[in-house]
Amino acid sequence: MAPRLAAESTVVLLCNGALALAEEITTSGYRGDLLSCTSTHGAWRRPHSAGRDRDVVHAGFGGCWLGALLAADGTRAARIDPQLLALWEPSGLGLILEDETQTSQRLWLKLAANAVLNPLTALWRCRNGEVLTREAGRRIADSVCGELAQLSAACSSAPLSAAELRGFVGTCADDNANNFSSMYADLVAARRSEIGYLNGWACRKASALGVSCAANARLEELVRDVERSGWDCVAHADAAARLETIG
Repeated sequence: MAPRLAAESTVVLLCNGALALAEEITTSGYRGDLLSCTSTHGAWRRPHSAGRDRDVVHAGFGGCWLGALLAADGTRAARIDPQLLALWEPSGLGLILEDETQTSQRLWLKLAANAVLNPLTALWRCRNGEVLTREAGRRIADSVCGELAQLSAACSSAPLSAAELRGFVGTCADDNANNFSSMYADLVAARRSEIGYLNGWACRKASALGVSCAANARLEELVRDVERSGWDCVAHADAAARLETIG
């Protein structure tokens, strides 16, 4: 994408793993405005059929939050161009502007929810709402959120506590109880998952900062094992069984 971006371009990240992707983009040399948008709208894509490669179903109305990413030194990372807001308004999706601290904290909350619910639903092959009904799920959620809280304290200007992260994971599990995660869908379809931008990014960041990230590392390892197996059913069952050893 870099050759297609002008110096005055604005990039809006609207995806899981935005913290990892933002770091990847900025270290690649991109110096334009970088924004993050978090959405709670529900959507899913129908299986490909003739002439309908991008057939997306808007399954639930939610909200969108847009803000500039907060640099590690606390400085403003980007500006929000009024033209972007004008382009967004006709979508009817709604948009709430947030300051840099709110944006940073929202991304850490989202990372916690994704780092717990996505790999566990994918490995257990269950819906979001089932994860925290299992004793192992609650134990792993506590461990993952504890590690992410330590990591945010080490590298974020707006750190969050383990309790805040864990509370958000519970809220997401309840609010999306009947939904399947994106990682579940990826593993079922034998696609490469986003694990490297979630738990994997947390592990790489933690290693560089000397922070423990054992639970996140174990989850990444188990998902990678399933991917390397070619999504073999036996390997999947084995990885799911080994979740009991985490935390």
